Amino acid sequence: MTSSSHKRNGTRKGKSPAEDVDVPPPPTRIPKVLDYSRYFSTRRQMVVFEKNFHARAVLPPKVMHTPFFVGPGFEFQNLLNWQGLQPFLGINLPYYEDLVRVFYTNAKFTPVGHLAIEICGKMIHIKEIDWMTIAHLQYDGLKLTPGTIPEELNFDRGLALLSMIREDVEGENLKNVGSLKMNDRRLHYTWVHILCPRGNNYAQLLNEDIFMMWLI
Repeated sequence: MTSSSHKRNGTRKGKSPAEDVDVPPPPTRIPKVLDYSRYFSTRRQMVVFEKNFHARAVLPPKVMHTPFFVGPGFEFQNLLNWQGLQPFLGINLPYYEDLVRVFYTNAKFTPVGHLAIEICGKMIHIKEIDWMTIAHLQYDGLKLTPGTIPEELNFDRGLALLSMIREDVEGENLKNVGSLKMNDRRLHYTWVHILCPRGNNYAQLLNEDIFMMWLI
């Protein structure tokens, strides 16, 4: 490295030091880039893609390795296995970020409730049976939320939450998962990141979270 004194001696009077520094030329721009237009059949799709999805980061999927939790003594993974969710939680396959972005750009629901995606001029329909075939998940019945819980389930939010929280925080107004026991906290993580992932507020403890954890 050049000392400051050497820099001063090497600088001629009346000339800026910056002029003596050799600046490397800017990198050459790639003249030909990937043409995304082949994915779309209309200009509107291209505009939506460029505006909302082209530069959006794709988060890598979370994958659960059940045997890891046996050694530390966790029990929540046994509940998930009993529900038959392990094949879905363990899916770890390659994915293509560009196609993921195009998928969300063109995705829409048909009048009969199927998910339809147009890619490269071809319409792809995803039906309920496809979810069951690919992910081995049941896809049937009514979505259970606090507003649609049948009385015969005998769900009591207070009692359910009491069974999940640590003893030292009982009686407090709980709003995040930091108050949960470790097994229930791991179960909540699996719920909000893999089973029913959401974009933010991972630490927030929603009423639906309590209900679904209680069901599992």
